[in-house]
Amino acid sequence: MIIWGITLAATAAVKTGTQLIITRLILGIATGGVSPGMLYYGSLWFKRQNFSSRMAICFTGSTNVAGAIGGLLAYGIVQMDGLQGLHGWQWIFIIEALPAIAMGILFLFILPDGPENAKFLNEKERQFIASRIAFDNEIMNVDTTKEGKEFSWAQLFKVFQDWKTYAFIPLSFCSLTTIRCIRMFLPIIVRGLGTFDAVTTQGMSAPPYVVGILFTLVFSNSSDYFKERGLHLAFSATISLIGFVLLIALRYSSAVGLYIIVCIAVGALTAVTNLRTTWISNNFSGKTKRAVAIATIHAVSSIGSPFGGQFYRADDAPKYHPDYRYIS
Repeated sequence: MIIWGITLAATAAVKTGTQLIITRLILGIATGGVSPGMLYYGSLWFKRQNFSSRMAICFTGSTNVAGAIGGLLAYGIVQMDGLQGLHGWQWIFIIEALPAIAMGILFLFILPDGPENAKFLNEKERQFIASRIAFDNEIMNVDTTKEGKEFSWAQLFKVFQDWKTYAFIPLSFCSLTTIRCIRMFLPIIVRGLGTFDAVTTQGMSAPPYVVGILFTLVFSNSSDYFKERGLHLAFSATISLIGFVLLIALRYSSAVGLYIIVCIAVGALTAVTNLRTTWISNNFSGKTKRAVAIATIHAVSSIGSPFGGQFYRADDAPKYHPDYRYIS
């Protein structure tokens, strides 16, 4: 987080395309471990049966709330254009980097390695969490030997011998490609619905993420309640698919109706992220195997991000209907 924040702030000073590519490369490296790390760390604290609803709170904050606030924040920050001789886009990089740097430094001192050495818990609370995890491991037939609890080369190699690793990669590839595309181009999608200026477009990019909070919380809690992941993921993805198909079929309809469809399609799509990641975590036992599996699947699937960046081309403006087919 610290490296990410410093690099983001430094992006405000770029003057050439080469400098921009370098900063983006460093940002990508720094970002790469965040989502897998959050997922693995959460698995140390919560049982599999209620993991999705717990991580939903985390992911709605990091994805939906951040996406909603990010659009509104950008709307306000661009008004600072000209202050101290800096453009509005430069202030966006600087101001949005500061919380990441501050939180990264704070976490170095207050974030424990796990519940067993959490200073903010008393001994009774630590034992309660440990007993819940132990009971969960027993039910799920999880490897509780020393090999399963500590770093193990055997566990590492088992990741690449497990068919589930290769089954989750294409699923994650498609999911990440689409969600990264939406995060990058949502303002363009919104702007294509009507004659909105750039500032208004930033503000209108927030509500779809607010809808995403509702979808994520509802689907994740339902998934835990029924102890099921795949069908919930498929249902949420289907809602999003129908939404993007409607954007193609009704592309000449009123901007209000299309905007509502965008909110629903994007909202349902964001719910897929939490369901997918918790489903992956639930299917790998042993600390080493789970950590390596999560990281491997995420790393390979992230190759889809560059593809997502090519969907919304300038020559398809303003309706971009070929691009809706791609993400569908």
